[in-house]
Amino acid sequence: MPSEPIAPVRGRQVAALRSCLLYPQGLRHEAYASVMPILRKLGLVVSRPARGPGRKVPAWFITEAGREHLAEIDAAKRRARTARPRSLARVGAEGPPVCQPEVCDEGNYRYPL
Repeated sequence: MPSEPIAPVRGRQVAALRSCLLYPQGLRHEAYASVMPILRKLGLVVSRPARGPGRKVPAWFITEAGREHLAEIDAAKRRARTARPRSLARVGAEGPPVCQPEVCDEGNYRYPL
């Protein structure tokens, strides 16, 4: 079997992982039908029987690896949000220069150019 890099999990795959996390008693097997086999192959979810109405039905459950992967994704999003904007990075930490208004003879404010 050739060793291939694992593609990043994004979009509907992340939504499916979050849904599994929201339903600790199992996400119904029909939900995210096109995405779940891929996540199972990556080891992020597992299919097991769950209690249904009067019988056991197959359901998706998130694994510990899936929880860790979601935590990684959320941490990366937080780091990206707290990064300084590019405009402030060029100007400096204090930001762009601020113009102070001057009072004219009539009492009106004007801003220097």
